[in-house]
Amino acid sequence: MNNNNNNTIRFMSFANNLPLEWIKLVWKYDSVKRNELTEKWEQLNNSNNIGGILNFFKFFTSLSTMEKNELLDWINSHYKIIQ
Repeated sequence: MNNNNNNTIRFMSFANNLPLEWIKLVWKYDSVKRNELTEKWEQLNNSNNIGGILNFFKFFTSLSTMEKNELLDWINSHYKIIQ
């Protein structure tokens, strides 16, 4: 399996199995961004009854390019593919 496929599988696995307090894990060294994104995530989840993966995808598409890259880099470095 090529690296792009592994990265896609990691991202989809992560989205389907969000770790508890995942924003704190990804942005643990940037408290300002961590707090901002936690608030954004909580507002999104409180604004509808969709929840789960659909809200994650909405959240992901609302991130800046830099934030998306930070999240993707973290997933690719820390998240194991579930077989």
